[in-house]
Amino acid sequence: MKRALLFLLIVALFVSCGSNDKKESTKPEVEDVGGKTFDLAYKFKAGDKFSYKMKTVSGQGQEMKTDSVRKTELNQTVNYKFDFEVREVDNDKNTEFSVILSEISVDVSANGKKFQYTGGKKLNDDEKKNFIEYEAMYKVPFGIRVNKIGEIVEVFKTSKIVDNIIELQGLKDSVKNEDKQQYLVNMNETAIKPLLQQFFRRLPEKKIGKDSTWTFSYPSALMVYKLNNTTIYTVRNFLKQDDELLANIDLSLSTSYEGKNKVTERGVNYTFSEPKISGSGNILFNVDKGILQKAETNTKLELNLLMQAQGITATRKDFSGNTNYIELVK
Repeated sequence: MKRALLFLLIVALFVSCGSNDKKESTKPEVEDVGGKTFDLAYKFKAGDKFSYKMKTVSGQGQEMKTDSVRKTELNQTVNYKFDFEVREVDNDKNTEFSVILSEISVDVSANGKKFQYTGGKKLNDDEKKNFIEYEAMYKVPFGIRVNKIGEIVEVFKTSKIVDNIIELQGLKDSVKNEDKQQYLVNMNETAIKPLLQQFFRRLPEKKIGKDSTWTFSYPSALMVYKLNNTTIYTVRNFLKQDDELLANIDLSLSTSYEGKNKVTERGVNYTFSEPKISGSGNILFNVDKGILQKAETNTKLELNLLMQAQGITATRKDFSGNTNYIELVK
């Protein structure tokens, strides 16, 4: 899942969902709820089926300065469609889903070169190798389990995806079973889970009203730093659309960090700048249906690095950004 991992830090910071297109929707209007409060809760039932379309626009680059300047840049747009079916909801409101990536298209621009991929389109072996993670996952069903507040607690039945990756890499007869199992665990936790988590928001375990806030904190890592990320949710207001009540929620990202910014390795002194990380977004949660309905979120990251060795000095700037759009299509 190489390309899925390219922007994992950024993707993990924010997640989103979208709007129902079964029928033409009316324009949402602000609903005066006074001082009323509401429970935000997922209301899945066994047999429920729905799909989400997600568009992810990502970019990352690097600028290296020595006695000359060298720049690299990668921009990527991915359009996904994931189909979900509720298999079971247990007494603790944990929900088991069957999931399938039913549509996928990718446009990549890397240092002036362009590449494209569409799921189901016939490709030669070299083209497949450029998009192994998508080709391996396309139309292969797997499972996830989500708890009552929206956290994905398990990803399972993904061994076929791993088998496909190994085969596409031409390693079918050389990968040991224990290596395959370790790769499967890593893929589930660091690629599939962050990707699918975007369809489920962390919900508060309290009633909310206008101006209510709650937070969700989680760690991550960036080079020499340990990051402490906090997503702050604020209810801007409530909306009414097609006789359904929507919570209109703003998001913002706060990040603190810790770690030594100076490292020496093999005679090279590295000095890292303070990481610059920002994020914001907006989501609509359908209070009546108990599902995320629409959102747009974005994050940006920049980190500068000074390298010194034997009187030679070089600087490097890494930067990346990500915007996610998700739409509930049925």
